[in-house]
Amino acid sequence: MKTINQIITGAQALLAISYNLEACFEEYLCDAYKTFVYMLRVIEKQMPPLIRPYAGSGRIPYQYTPFIRSFLAKGYFGIEKTDQVIQRLRGDPNLRLLCGFTGVSSKATFSRVFTFLCEQTLDGIVSMAHKDLVVYQVNRDWTAIAAREQVVKKEEEKTEKPAKKRGRPAENAPKSQRS
Repeated sequence: MKTINQIITGAQALLAISYNLEACFEEYLCDAYKTFVYMLRVIEKQMPPLIRPYAGSGRIPYQYTPFIRSFLAKGYFGIEKTDQVIQRLRGDPNLRLLCGFTGVSSKATFSRVFTFLCEQTLDGIVSMAHKDLVVYQVNRDWTAIAAREQVVKKEEEKTEKPAKKRGRPAENAPKSQRS
C-alpha cells in the first residue's frame, strides 16, 4: 500500500505537473481533511514500514497502515468511540479513501488492532525515547479530605416487648399467646 506522501508527491516528481488533490476523491475536501492529509504526510515520513506478511494459509492479514490512519483520524476529528469511527468510515467516502480502506472491517478487528498498536508500538516508542534516561516521578496529593477520625455510633431506640412466659402455652390460652 502506498503512503499518502507517495501518492501526492509521486505524480509531481515524475511528471512535473501540478497535482490537484481533490481530483482523487468522490466529494469536495474541506479544510479539515486537507489538514489531515498534510498531517499524515508528516507522520508517515517518520514511521517505519509496517507490513504484515502472508503466512500462506488462512485469511490474508489486514495491513496496519489503514488502522493507524483511522486511529489518527479518531484523535484528529475528536471521535470518542471505535463504533463512531467505523460508522464515519462507512458513511464518509473521503475519510475511507484517506485512511486507505477498500472495505471497513468489523468492530472486533478494529479493537484488536488498536489494542496491539497501543501496547506494542507505543511501548516501543516510549522505551526507545527513554532508553538511556532515568525517569523519576513522585506524585503527592496534599488535598485535604474532610473525614471523621472515629465512627460515631448511633444509639438505637429500644422498644420493650412484653415478657413471654416460658414453656408450652396452655390449651385454653388465646391464639395470640400460642404462636
